[in-house]
Amino acid sequence: MGRNGSLAYQVNQSIRGQIAYGHSKYQDKMNGTTGDKIYSFSTAKNYTKNACRAMNEIKAAHPDVRTLEDARAHVGEYLQGKIDAGLAASSIHSYAHALGKVYGCSAKAFGVDLPQRNRSDFQRSRGDKVRDAHFSATKNAELVDFCRATGLRREDLETLKGDALLEKDGKYFLDVQNSKGGRDRISPIIGTDEQIKAVADRCKAAGDGLVWGKVHNAADIHGYRSDYARDLYAQNERDIGSLPRSERYDCRNDRAGEHYDKKALQIVSEALGHGKSDKPRYDVVISNYFR
Repeated sequence: MGRNGSLAYQVNQSIRGQIAYGHSKYQDKMNGTTGDKIYSFSTAKNYTKNACRAMNEIKAAHPDVRTLEDARAHVGEYLQGKIDAGLAASSIHSYAHALGKVYGCSAKAFGVDLPQRNRSDFQRSRGDKVRDAHFSATKNAELVDFCRATGLRREDLETLKGDALLEKDGKYFLDVQNSKGGRDRISPIIGTDEQIKAVADRCKAAGDGLVWGKVHNAADIHGYRSDYARDLYAQNERDIGSLPRSERYDCRNDRAGEHYDKKALQIVSEALGHGKSDKPRYDVVISNYFR
């Protein structure tokens, strides 16, 4: 880490040096080489934003800081200050992980006991938001139905081309390429026969062009993605009471007492792009999409 440039410049240089857009994160995991790589634009943007904000506050408290090496001695103090101020656990973790990425270490290396993140910390897609007033679900019903039938992320939706549509045994799927983390996936299209046909027709009409392109910023894409996750799970869930313990996922902490079908969770996880069959991420599906 050199002494040239502002702290913001140094943060940007550190993050840019780890960018691996287009690389296969899954393959890198198999090779054990994911530690110093960033696979998506949005992840790099968030790391940079959070790390720069932290550096600005550290600089304000310690005007003599000129380099990332200088600032490193104050990172633990900065994070502890956020904890003492009562900042949400999820936000503190975001700052800690961004700084860890900049310094090439784990968040634990800063010597601070980070607070546990609970489901109550996350506020996405809960109730009406101010921005909802700028987006009419009724006027954009085709888009809303499309999202609920496909579960696409915003980035996937805006880059989706019509030729991503696949048909097998009378069922339709989307071949989603280079999604978050550089992963590819095949996601089933779900819903009523009419809804599925509407999605397929929209894709066919687009041909090799974009199906949607830019999507309204106020559209609650994560909320629609949650609807997709719950509906897909319901389609595949088996009777929990009849499942052996090994095929059941029992929640802990603030969701203790909830039980889910591991097989159905895995189907949802893969459809959303959250892991393969050998790397199940049941907790991610439940905490992020099952409200």
